[in-house]
Amino acid sequence: MQAAARGQAEQEELAKKMEVCDVCGSLLVANDTQQRVDEHLMGKQHMGYARIRAAIEGRKVRCRGHSVRDRIISVIQLTLPPFPSIL
Repeated sequence: MQAAARGQAEQEELAKKMEVCDVCGSLLVANDTQQRVDEHLMGKQHMGYARIRAAIEGRKVRCRGHSVRDRIISVIQLTLPPFPSIL
């Protein structure tokens, strides 16, 4: 019984020491050295998620002011292959 309580206390303490990155969702050690934080921020995963988020925001800005019909047509045009021409 005490071992289970001790294990749970250790897990809670470990959870308190971790933070979730707002951009990519990685678990980071709280109060880590600045070098490790910088390495994370320059990492491939973090940079990739940052680029995806920026692209989505850009898309949202471009879509503002357009009707729902225009947005649906735009998505369909991007996802469907073109019809073959019959000439």
